[in-house]
Amino acid sequence: MSLPEEIKQRLDILDVISFYVPSLSKSGRNYKATCPFHSEETPSFIVFPERQSWRCFGACAVGGDLITFVMKAEKLDFTEAMKVLGIRAGITTSKKTTDRQMNASLYQTNELANTYFQNLLGAPEGMSGRIYLQNRGFSSEAISKFEIGFSPANGQGLLQHLVSNGLSETDAVKAGLAIQYSDGNFRDLFSARIMFPIRDHTSALSGFGGRTLDTTQPKYLNSPRTELFDKSHILYGLDKASEFIKQSKEAIVVEGYTDVIAAHQHGFNNVVASMGTALTKYQVKRLTAISRNFVLALDPDAAGQMATFRSLVDSWRQLEVTQTRSKSGFTLYHREGSEINLRIAILPQDKDPDTLIRESAEEWERIVTNAESLIDYMFSSAGTRWDLKSPEGKRQAAQELNHVLSSINEPFEQEQYRRRLAKLLEVPLPTLEASLGRLITNRPTRQPSRISQNEAMRSPFEAAEKNVLEEHLLGFIIQWPELRTFVASMEPTVINNPEDRYLLTAWLKCDTIGSLESSLDDNVLRRLKYLSSLQMPALDTSQREQAIKDCRRRLEINFLKSIKAEEEEILLQNSSVPEGFEKRVTETNEKLKRLFLEESTKAAEQ
Repeated sequence: MSLPEEIKQRLDILDVISFYVPSLSKSGRNYKATCPFHSEETPSFIVFPERQSWRCFGACAVGGDLITFVMKAEKLDFTEAMKVLGIRAGITTSKKTTDRQMNASLYQTNELANTYFQNLLGAPEGMSGRIYLQNRGFSSEAISKFEIGFSPANGQGLLQHLVSNGLSETDAVKAGLAIQYSDGNFRDLFSARIMFPIRDHTSALSGFGGRTLDTTQPKYLNSPRTELFDKSHILYGLDKASEFIKQSKEAIVVEGYTDVIAAHQHGFNNVVASMGTALTKYQVKRLTAISRNFVLALDPDAAGQMATFRSLVDSWRQLEVTQTRSKSGFTLYHREGSEINLRIAILPQDKDPDTLIRESAEEWERIVTNAESLIDYMFSSAGTRWDLKSPEGKRQAAQELNHVLSSINEPFEQEQYRRRLAKLLEVPLPTLEASLGRLITNRPTRQPSRISQNEAMRSPFEAAEKNVLEEHLLGFIIQWPELRTFVASMEPTVINNPEDRYLLTAWLKCDTIGSLESSLDDNVLRRLKYLSSLQMPALDTSQREQAIKDCRRRLEINFLKSIKAEEEEILLQNSSVPEGFEKRVTETNEKLKRLFLEESTKAAEQ
């Protein structure tokens, strides 16, 4: 794994940017603020946590990943930004101890911090935290059971405590408890927050979640990815819920820490949290190791349901072989043959599990008991995912739901749902069947994933990963320097790989490969040698020129498509659009139209 990839795996973009832009406020699934790179009154700076990207839709019209943000915010080049982020991510070039020794040290650091946080909650400095927990209705037993604590407000309290106990500030960074700035100074990661220790399924303390008591964003802040902590692999509360899940033969999955704590406090001990809206394949694997029956308790907002739908088709489908109706709901069959029953519980408007349980434990129990089967949920929530009045929305809905219906093992029930789909889309059944083809009862073999089916519909050039296009473009200009003129005016941001983007800009400034090599550090130099050794197509001069033009055009189209996706996501939030947004949308459309026209013209010539 390259250094940029490791850094982006360990660090979350929202955590990084929030330290530079503390005014970030939640807007739907995203966060917005006035742009830190130019003066404005209406916020045009958007952070997309799910995409791990950011963009200014105002005067800057720039964006990228967390690496490009730090480069721009601190005016650093690529290698300097790697050093800054590497320190923050706890990645060092020093000789490592064994994994076991390293992990044992990190666990000890976390336990020491956990004790400190719990003691601080009971001290005078923790009064605001105690008041918050009391107002939220958390009992002293629940606070003790989940080891809830409080982090100091001065930004140095935990560091001082750890150092006084023989640890170094670097140890705190490695454990994800502190950060180091580019000037070398250290600071606590968590400040004036309610602290929730996050233990894995073995009860080992892997990380923390912190909840602010004021308007500071983000409201919830997790430990960054470390050797121990990766929130996509952990289910909050599973260490306490595991035995109860086995006894009840059912796991209930919610989204947040407080949802789990409220549930356990009221006797619903089989509840765990995904620490986000979408389950990952790692969390699914952990759950299916102890149960075959699951209820996903979802917030009623459309954004949350959209994320959950993606979770269902991307994460849970890996377990799917064939599906049939069971008495308790729609059943997925695991590859090994064990039934997996998944149901969806939709909560009342403006009620998360925490609120609902505290107000009426009986209503919570009723909703969970009457949770919808997977297929019924997919039908009932279709209107929140697609515009069923437009032809494109109907096509998308038909395609997605067809994937589900095609795996129903009962022909009569399959026919019923096919008619229901036609009614939902307001099209005659023969029309639906003509567009999709009759659904065929499948044998119990694994269904293709949505990704593979989408890939099958793309052109061969588009089906290739973006980095393949990038590698071809870089390979051409490195092995034939005269081709650089064809990319000299190209925006470097169309290159997604940070190392490749840095190589492109560096190569355009150098006269010879020798001067380029002398300007690179070892990590990027290895990338250069790899690209220099790529087996490129055997083409003549004019063919190479045309090939690099094609690569550039496809990269620019892919880049503009990603911007369009961000623009569409903003429009779906039903909130005020950023300053200059309409202008940016128009510019994006015009650029895409021009590129598509070039592509269609070239295709016609061939």
